[in-house]
Amino acid sequence: MTDKQDETDIALLRARIDEIDAEIAHLLVRRTEIAQKVAFSKIQDAKLANIELGFGWRPKREVEIIREILRREPTLGRRLSYMVWRAMITRNLANQAPMEVVCVESSNAASRMGFGAAVVPQIAPDCDSAIKIASEKENMILSLPFPDANQDWWQKLLLPEYQALKINMALPHIEDVCPEALCLAKITPLETGNDYSLIAAPAAKNIAGEVISKSSSHNLWLLKGFHETLADNANGVYFLGAYSIA
Repeated sequence: MTDKQDETDIALLRARIDEIDAEIAHLLVRRTEIAQKVAFSKIQDAKLANIELGFGWRPKREVEIIREILRREPTLGRRLSYMVWRAMITRNLANQAPMEVVCVESSNAASRMGFGAAVVPQIAPDCDSAIKIASEKENMILSLPFPDANQDWWQKLLLPEYQALKINMALPHIEDVCPEALCLAKITPLETGNDYSLIAAPAAKNIAGEVISKSSSHNLWLLKGFHETLADNANGVYFLGAYSIA
């Protein structure tokens, strides 16, 4: 094959790539249009039922979308699927209604990757401040570093004024990648499959799981599965939420 033939072949391949890019752009626009119709339908249904439309963030649905993409196109790769579809999902949510994210500096990178360019996270000076900010708003997502020996912000969630905030998602939430952050909001966690629950229990209590962080009075346990039923607030056992891995 001559150099001229090589150049011709490369030019044809690049032209085909340009065509595919145009097709992808068209499909993205079409997807956004359909998502907007879904949002409009929800608004109309809420008006007919004379109820207020709740917070539009649906972690369960977002994980299921990425899981289905990986099932249909496993060769696409988990990281690429996560980055592309999370950006699309967040953009559609932001177009439907205002959405805010608050984080701290150490969870900022994971938050930006997880929520794409459509949402610019507000950076709080520390975890306690971020929790307070999120607790005062109904439609805000709180993104904080994954708990460990040095990250004990979860203790705040044991206080009555912060118990409405529940862990609903990990960032990132794909296999073979350790979560860097956890996302919380004032919504009820839902069982999604391949779930991990976080349970805070008195230090003297033993639970079948892994202790990932400790305080003077409680341990934070990470358990495989969805274990909301373990909650026993009266005896100091708290279900802080759960996240799913796609």
